[in-house]
Amino acid sequence: MKKVFFILITFLTISTSAFAERIYNFFGYNTWEHTEIHKDGTKETTVRSVFNNGTYFVGQFPAFSEDEFGFAINDHTIYIDSTVEIYEEDGHVTIRTQDPPISSEDYIFELDQNSPSLKIESFGEEYKVSKLRRTELKGSILYTYSVYRPKRDERGRDTVDYETVVCQDFFCNESTDLLNRGIAFAIYSLNEGYGLYNEVISQVQFMHLPELRIMRNAIYAVHGYSFTSYDLKELFSSFSWYKPVTSQESDIILPENEQMLLDAILKRTQELQFDEY
Repeated sequence: MKKVFFILITFLTISTSAFAERIYNFFGYNTWEHTEIHKDGTKETTVRSVFNNGTYFVGQFPAFSEDEFGFAINDHTIYIDSTVEIYEEDGHVTIRTQDPPISSEDYIFELDQNSPSLKIESFGEEYKVSKLRRTELKGSILYTYSVYRPKRDERGRDTVDYETVVCQDFFCNESTDLLNRGIAFAIYSLNEGYGLYNEVISQVQFMHLPELRIMRNAIYAVHGYSFTSYDLKELFSSFSWYKPVTSQESDIILPENEQMLLDAILKRTQELQFDEY
């Protein structure tokens, strides 16, 4: 199944959080869900969420594992390495998607905020968009449309055969659960070697108490700590990599880089708790 990366065009590259904030300002919502429904009933969904005025950005992608997430703190993206650019003019936004591991070719998605118009282009070919419908829901907007385009193989590449795909773009309010899962999997990804600890440590100063709590406990979750708090137990149990083996923190010896990250989290937590008095 192909991963879908939403990448926006501009004259200058901007941060992931700035992208998310622009999406929020443009549509008035901070969660954007794009779903593609194929003729055989299979679905591929990409989610983007922004929290705390653009400080945090979470992406959940259709991927080879249900555990796959992207997570960014300000300018630094953990696990998913994607460039973020944007081009917006007079209520019109151009969205460029790309899957770097497969191809450098782009998928361009142009949407007009002021009217229900849409144009899609991929590999230099413009696709026909039909049955476009904008539905105003309570606290959300849903765009539904059909696209006639080439079928994709198991690696996400276009084939010579064509199909009609029903697409839905749903703009709504935030999902805290998505943020927490993004943070948790970001820590797991660091442990697996997908990220740089120093970059994450440098960004801890921008985080707040709820996110710091998830981040701190995710470090122990990776090493099999068994939680008693219901919300933490429910969160980490949703990941296949979480295997609780001990309820004693003293049983867990953290590697040096993880201990440095934990120390930074604890320091930031103490600063915020002190400021509340």
